[in-house]
Amino acid sequence: MVKTKKSTGKTIKRNAVASSSSSPKQQRAGRQKELVVHNSENEPIPEPLSVHPAQLRREQMEREAQAQRQPPRLRPDWKGGFLDDIEYKWQAELFDWKMSKNSDRKDGFMCEKEISIEDFKPFGLVQKFEALGWEAALKCYDGETGKVYMDAIQEWVGRLEMDPGTKPPETMKLTGWIGEVKVIMSFETLNEIAKFDSKEGRYTFPKEVELYHPEKNKKWDTMLKDVFEPGKGKEKKMKKEELKLPLRLLLTFVQQNVMPRRSDRAGIRDSDIPILHCLMKGKPKISYRYLVMMNIWTSRNYREKQLIPHCRLITALLKKYGAITGTSKFFMLPKGHAPFILEKLGPYGWEYVKTDRYHKLKNAGRKWRGLRPDARMLLAGEEDEANSGDSVMGESDGEDAEEVAMGANVGTSSGMHDVEDVSEFVERERHEDWSSWPDFAQVLYDKLTRLGEQQKRDRDRNELWHRVHAYNEQKGINDRYLDDKRRRLNGDASVGEPPLHHSAWLDPEQDAPPEGYLDMMKGVFGDPKPPHH
Repeated sequence: MVKTKKSTGKTIKRNAVASSSSSPKQQRAGRQKELVVHNSENEPIPEPLSVHPAQLRREQMEREAQAQRQPPRLRPDWKGGFLDDIEYKWQAELFDWKMSKNSDRKDGFMCEKEISIEDFKPFGLVQKFEALGWEAALKCYDGETGKVYMDAIQEWVGRLEMDPGTKPPETMKLTGWIGEVKVIMSFETLNEIAKFDSKEGRYTFPKEVELYHPEKNKKWDTMLKDVFEPGKGKEKKMKKEELKLPLRLLLTFVQQNVMPRRSDRAGIRDSDIPILHCLMKGKPKISYRYLVMMNIWTSRNYREKQLIPHCRLITALLKKYGAITGTSKFFMLPKGHAPFILEKLGPYGWEYVKTDRYHKLKNAGRKWRGLRPDARMLLAGEEDEANSGDSVMGESDGEDAEEVAMGANVGTSSGMHDVEDVSEFVERERHEDWSSWPDFAQVLYDKLTRLGEQQKRDRDRNELWHRVHAYNEQKGINDRYLDDKRRRLNGDASVGEPPLHHSAWLDPEQDAPPEGYLDMMKGVFGDPKPPHH
């Protein structure tokens, strides 16, 4: 920008006339008006400057001073809605504010418990998790015996961002930070910790509304009928003691490791029903990894949920990324936070007794037993322990004890196969594209599936029969041998033993046959000859 004076002659003359009749002050003002601003030497800007530069500087200084006098911007109020709808820079602070509403900070961290496979396999409960590929949910992988790293876990969850990916929910990622360490939870990183969703085939991913409001599902009444005792579960507030006996214990595991919560553990929420039903039936195969990520994201996103679930799995993930070190702060879990074992089920309403052959449980008057893996075989003529009226478990309530969980084979220590309707098994094992196949292919596939399952059950049934009766059969053989030997040695005349030396009825050490017997045999058969080899 270059400031120049106009050089035309007319202008100079007019200015000269004006200067002769005006004051010096007016003359200076007139010279300022003659200043013109040019973009370049040949392109003048027609509009003259209307504001003096000093005035601009004063206005700028006033604006800066006013900005300094204003208070800093306050944190927005989180009165409702989702946390991720608020500006990201406030989300971690608002999440910390929400978690601070717990009377005891430790109450905001829900840790999983290990479930003893050896204790609960005789009851068929472990097999229910294995049928869905959820067996990894029975263990913990943080390598800790009681430490919970609250600061690191809370910081990571508070700074989470969710990326749905190109093909949600399989490609969903939860990305958070601890200091400068970036930690990603995804289907792939979870499988690097343990083999979750281990079953082959396609898994399902129910939407949040389908899981938390299953009463809108057209199969809702069928699910209630399957999980509750006959005539129960029809009230608005469902009760735990109205569930079928095995599902009462399964619900305890679900509330701790699958759909964690601290409150209302004696009751049943609608969201518990689909999980219990799929565990009971083995279908549909809901992805456990999807449930974990959904639980963590919803607990962060909802204002009323002041709980972080799956803390031990989160800890294992943070350790994998090196976000937790030896200097990280932690608190110790109470001694009551021990693994689930049969002897420690008292706080959950279960009585436990172990006998020579069975593990026995009792809950709200209902009895339940499972054959011990190391149970001794019954002796010949020995009766098995009674199902009901057992003095060890208390007086009979008029109902027989349930042998094993949800139909697992009686007498099996490994629960070879659950006794379920074969048609249900066929339907559950159908290929994901089965509905698009022609009719003949559908019929053939179902027929072969049914045939294979029936043959497998027949083999298991025969093996079970032989295992149960093998001891008695061998004992009968031994008894007959001892009886025969006793009669041979004692020479019991009532048996009618033939007087033949080296016969099956005489001991080789007995005396030689009567005199004249060998001569008679020579006359009939000739002289004895050496045996052929």
